[in-house]
Parts: sequence; structure tokens; C-alpha cells
Amino acid sequence: MRRRRGFALIVVMLLAAPAAAATLAVVDGDTVRAPDGRLVRLVGLNAPESGGRALCDRERRLGVIAKARLRELVR
Repeated sequence: MRRRRGFALIVVMLLAAPAAAATLAVVDGDTVRAPDGRLVRLVGLNAPESGGRALCDRERRLGVIAKARLRELVR
């Protein structure tokens, strides 16, 4: 239930400002960078880490998938 609320919050934010949504940069599966440079964590989501912060290869692969999915969602 918490994940749905967190996702709903970001969807509402994106729908409220569609012009800004196009300029969001996806940092990882649960973080985006706003046009003004601020990092915004998605409330209620905890995606696997990618890159050097991942604890193992499986987490790294899942982190890459999570980042790609978030990128699709914020287009």
C-alpha cells in the first residue's frame, strides 16, 4: 500500500506540471533530478542500487531494470 501512495504522489506531481516532467533526469530507480538540480527521492519506494552501491551482481542488474522502468514512467 505504501508503494502505491508513493507512486501516486509522483504521478500527481507529474500531471500537475507536464512541462517539467519532460525535463526530469532519472538518477536511479527511486530518485530523479529536478530541472533546478535538486535530487528528489520518491516517497515509499526503495529500488535496488546500481553501480558501485549495489551489494551484489543481482542487485546491480535489478537496479538497472528499476532505473529503466522509472525512465519509462516519467516520459
